[in-house]
Amino acid sequence: MSQLSSQQLKVFVPARDYALSQRFYRALGFVQEDEVGNVTCFRHGTHCAFLLQDFYLRELAENLMLHLWVDDADSWWQHVHDAGLDAQFAVTCSVPEDRPWGARDFTLHDPSGVLWHRPSTVDVNRESGTGNCKGGHGACFKRFPIPESPFPALKRLR
Repeated sequence: MSQLSSQQLKVFVPARDYALSQRFYRALGFVQEDEVGNVTCFRHGTHCAFLLQDFYLRELAENLMLHLWVDDADSWWQHVHDAGLDAQFAVTCSVPEDRPWGARDFTLHDPSGVLWHRPSTVDVNRESGTGNCKGGHGACFKRFPIPESPFPALKRLR
């Protein structure tokens, strides 16, 4: 029996206004690669890519959350702030905060309402104030279990 392997996972991200969303993601720093029909591939670096689609369902867009682990959440937030993306694209963006599960993050909604989490690693230990979560969020979740989800309850699609 051959061993199963995988190469990539890309999520389809809905766009209420396809052209506006394309401009938003380019301004955010993503590279627009291929566009075939009503789907555009966007990439950032070697480990992050998604497919923007000219399709919109409000219930899907407003309940879709993406988690992009970055090297420095503050630098990403500063880029969003300095570029004025919130005003230019009428999107909401929170300020970076340290989280008890070992990440510093902020959230950003895209023009269609899709929520992006932008965490980066911080040194933290909720009990003693020592330790770190180097090795990414998986290591943190194992070391510091979260009793309740940090994310709002998702509405069920009907």
